[in-house]
This record gives sequence, C-alpha cells and structure tokens, in this order.
Amino acid sequence: MNTYQFIKKTCLCFFILIVGGGCSSSQVSNEKKKEENKNTAIANVTTDQIAQKELSYHFDTDAQCDLGDYTDYAYTKNGYYHMKLLNQENDNMTYQLTFTDKKSGKTVPVCTKSNCTHTSADCDANFEEGYDGDHASANKSYYIGYGYFQYYKGSLYLPVKKGDYVYLMKVGADGSTRSNVMKLCRFLQITKKKGDATETASFYPMLQIHRGYVYFTNDETGGKTATLYRKKMGGDQIETIKHLKSHQPMIYRIHPYGNYVFYIAGTMDSKGNMKSNLYAYNTKNKKIFLAGKNISGNYTVYKGSIYYTNGFKTMRIYRLSLGSFQPTYITKTAMKEGESVHLYGNGKKVVVQFVNNDGNLDKQMILENTKKVATYKTPKIKPYQNL
Repeated sequence: MNTYQFIKKTCLCFFILIVGGGCSSSQVSNEKKKEENKNTAIANVTTDQIAQKELSYHFDTDAQCDLGDYTDYAYTKNGYYHMKLLNQENDNMTYQLTFTDKKSGKTVPVCTKSNCTHTSADCDANFEEGYDGDHASANKSYYIGYGYFQYYKGSLYLPVKKGDYVYLMKVGADGSTRSNVMKLCRFLQITKKKGDATETASFYPMLQIHRGYVYFTNDETGGKTATLYRKKMGGDQIETIKHLKSHQPMIYRIHPYGNYVFYIAGTMDSKGNMKSNLYAYNTKNKKIFLAGKNISGNYTVYKGSIYYTNGFKTMRIYRLSLGSFQPTYITKTAMKEGESVHLYGNGKKVVVQFVNNDGNLDKQMILENTKKVATYKTPKIKPYQNL
C-alpha cells in the first residue's frame, strides 16, 4: 500500500465514522465477539462427538457389530444365516449353511435344489473341510473358516483353501452360486519333527470384510511373527498394517468399525497368558494409536464406546469411551471352566453372551452405558432382533 492509498483509506474511514458510524468501536467489538464465539464452538466439539462421527455404521458394507474368535452368524434385515457343524469324521468336518426367517422363525438349509436331502457334499448348503488327508482334491475349494463367514452387499463371503492358497469365496444369498473372487494368501502349514514322528499343523487366517477391504492375519500360533494385512476387494496388492516380531506374538480379534480397524496385539508367555493392548488403525490416514491398555479379552465397539472383558475365573466388564479413552468399570461375574464370552450391540443396549463348552448359551447379561441392567438365566434377547 503506497502513501496515497493509506491516506485515502484513512480519510474514508474517518468520513464514515462521522456520517454513518460504520467503523464504530462497538461494531468492531461485536465482530470480535462473534469470532470468539465461533472459535469457542469449534473448541467445544468434544472428541466423543468426533469419534461418534467417525464411527458411523452402514449395515450392507460394514463388518458385523459383534465379535467372537470365529463368527458363525451373519445377520440381515429379514433374518440370519448360521454356519453350523453338520458332522465330523476324524479331522474332516462338514458345515451346513442355514437361514432363519425373522417373521416366521423357520430355519432351512440354504439350498435351491429340488428333492435334495441336504446330507451330501453336493448340497448347495453344505461345505466340506479338506485341508489335509488323502481325500482332498487340489482342484476343489474347501471351507476353512471354522464357522466364520460374512454377509456383505447382499452376498455371503467365506475363506476357502484351493491347492496351496486361501481364497475368498462369494456365495449367493440363496446358495445357488459359488465363485472364488480373490486370492488372499498362501495356506499356512508348519511341519515339525518330534523324535521319529512328523507333525503337520494347519493355521487359519482370521479375516473381516469392511468398506471395500479384506482385513486378515495369517500366522503360526506360538511362532515368531504376527502380521495384520489388508487387500482391496477383488484386488491383488497386499498392504501390511502391522508386523510384530518377538517371542510368540499375536494379533487377533480384528474388529473394523467406522473409519477404524480395532485389533488386539501382544505376546504370549510360557503359561499361555497374553500380555496385550487394544489398538486402532485409522483407515483414512493409515495411522495406528493405542486405544486401551492391558486388554486381552473379548470386546465390541458400539455407539462411540468399546465394551470389553478381562479376566478368567472372575470376568470384569468395562466401557471405554473413544473420546477420553478412560475405562469405566461396569460389573463382574464368575466364569465357568471353558466358558467363552461374546458381546454385541442390540438396539440401545449391549448384550453379553456366556457360551458353554457345548456351544449353548448359559446366560445373557444386558448393559446400558455404564450399568448392568439385567441378567437372564434363560436367554431372552436374540441378536439383532431390533433391526
């Protein structure tokens, strides 16, 4: 600005002050207050609100809201699919895919073949495991999900082994079509010698599909490395999210939700106890942050909070806000030997399921925010009944 422009601007402001009061100190003060109020409003957007925004849930494209080591239910708005163990001969198992209608409550095998008895491998609903043994054919796809499968964009997806590799199989909602849509990784088998004997152990990838990506691990339990990968649906390029190299490292219980992928990572001691934490991978900026310390049990992410369990004989339940990351103790309960725990969101509440060795429900506990609402000896609430 030259001298003439400066004098002209100063005189203009002086003229307005005299004639119209346009540059009054009160107006400047009001504008300043408006700006301060605007900045204050921005500052008052809590991290809880930000977390809530980034943790939105889309039914058709997102990983299911509950979590077990291997999820054997897939929920739709009209009912739910179940992958149940049909029979077991030695180490070779057959699973059957069923569907339960929400309105009628009727359960049927997912098969469209007429006059099918639903007992043979030719049934659309039946899936064989054939990862080892002489009967396994290199040209056939064998199911290796241990009950896990997922509903995604109107179809079902599950991991299969064909030859030496793990593929993602797409199954039609009525069971009539099957196709291997992408190769995930090499099927992991470790052969070790014990004296004169040779033992072969097979390891299964844990995976979740979420918003166009497949997230999975492919590790030897008790090995020296553990890695979390992801691949774009239908793509070939593999990305490494996290790689651990130590004594018996583990990455497990992968749980995508919103813009994050949560997982537990740590190491196992000689007694089989895990020393681990909960981490979150931001799918937008690809950064990882610590979400919760000393968490090794089961958990679920629900409406901006993480509900998780810790302990064995006595199990404690906590709620972890994704805004403050401060855990709040809710309740505790005695655990039976061999009992497992599963958590999921249902309507406005969180349901905690206690499953015995036979795979049956012992009881259900209902949580709301940081309170235990009720415990049912006979389970009364079904998963996703409010959808």
